[in-house]
Amino acid sequence: HDYFSALESFDYVAKEYKKSPLRYEAMIWQVRTYNEMEMPNSASDLLDFLYNERDFPKKYMRDLALASADFYMHTGNDEQAIKWLIKAIARTHRKPTKARYAFILGQLYTRQKNTKKAIQMFKFCIKWHPTYEMVFNARMNIAGLFDINDSKNSKMIKKELKKMLADSKNDEYRDQIYYALAEIEEKEQNMPATIKYLKLSAQASITNHYQKARSFLKLADIFFDVPEYKLAQAYYDSTVTLLPHDYPNYEIIVSKRDNLTDLVKNLDVISRQDSLQKLAQMSEKDRDVAIDTIINRVEAEEQRKAEEKLY
Repeated sequence: HDYFSALESFDYVAKEYKKSPLRYEAMIWQVRTYNEMEMPNSASDLLDFLYNERDFPKKYMRDLALASADFYMHTGNDEQAIKWLIKAIARTHRKPTKARYAFILGQLYTRQKNTKKAIQMFKFCIKWHPTYEMVFNARMNIAGLFDINDSKNSKMIKKELKKMLADSKNDEYRDQIYYALAEIEEKEQNMPATIKYLKLSAQASITNHYQKARSFLKLADIFFDVPEYKLAQAYYDSTVTLLPHDYPNYEIIVSKRDNLTDLVKNLDVISRQDSLQKLAQMSEKDRDVAIDTIINRVEAEEQRKAEEKLY
């Protein structure tokens, strides 16, 4: 990542070997370096030069297409990025490499809300036999893109996800599978099942703190909308301890947590005062019974927590 030194080297090759095809390869690497350095004007000027070169070697057309796609992804032009990635796939022979480009296309089409094309690309990715991790993520993306109005498709995807849960190869991905199931149930407005799968997802996230945070965040949002402010506050609090600070809307999530913390404190005070006033208004006999009930409940809860620690 010593980009300035890299540029100097590529520039030297491009200028020193003007009659060699290597100069074009060096210039393509210059474009990629400019992309990484967030220097779009320099990258754009060089790309324009390469597009207009009559003697540009065909063997570097795929590399030029990839550098162009990379440029347009860096500058936020998904339409052009898609166009150049399709050209790159057409000039690629190795299936695992084609699969990687298809996966990126699936992500770009998803961002454009072109569900049909996105699913098609993720299916191409699976068909071209990439790594198992990429196959898994392609399936997860397909599951997240299903049409809410297609009940047949929904059943098929849920069946596939549950089948994946039973496969030992997916043990480390169980949290993501449960999360995908939760998203499907949420789209179908089955909130009890959504909450169940989100809790299972959080439970299964042993090392994947990012996924656990996503599950907690979705639970927090659900309980906030109910509203169940105590539960929402607890889940927002857990979310904040796990989320990276550069997560989108991180400050808003922290603000919600803080505001709910103050609200829950006030609600607890009100609840405590209400309980004390009710006790004060009871007869001495009823009050003794109520106090004994509270003590028994607290002791039972403490015993339950102590037993949990033993296991």
